[in-house]
Amino acid sequence: MPEWHARIRDKVAAAGLPPADEAEVVDELAQHLDDRYRDLLAGGMAPEAAERTALKEVLDHAHVARDLRRERRRLRPRVIRDAVHEWRIAARTLARHPRFAIAAMITLGLGLGAAGASVSYVDVKSLYERSTFRPTRTLVTRQAPDSPGKSRMDPL
Repeated sequence: MPEWHARIRDKVAAAGLPPADEAEVVDELAQHLDDRYRDLLAGGMAPEAAERTALKEVLDHAHVARDLRRERRRLRPRVIRDAVHEWRIAARTLARHPRFAIAAMITLGLGLGAAGASVSYVDVKSLYERSTFRPTRTLVTRQAPDSPGKSRMDPL
């Protein structure tokens, strides 16, 4: 079985792909070459002829690097355009199914309202109650006018 990776790596290196993408492309093309080589051997071709034919079919394509660069540009993230596209799909779907849209809005409204109420409740119970004025438990620190430098604590 021929070693395909070294032969493929030379062709793919011209495309200028990032190392991770290059390794993935090399692996995939090696798998294609291996499959084609086995098909040719199963068809009765000699091993040397099968190797040459497989390489010619897969790698002698004059546009391998150009096709890889084009594919790389096509796969670049288009965040804003994709987000706008998703919002349009969502709006169309909700417009086509108004009952679902109403149920979704009610569910979201109730869920957000419940979340807000629970956060407010936790805020009041855990933070506000601790700082509430309790006359029996509150002490005031004062400096006594008759003894400078000394202070005393009086309950309110």
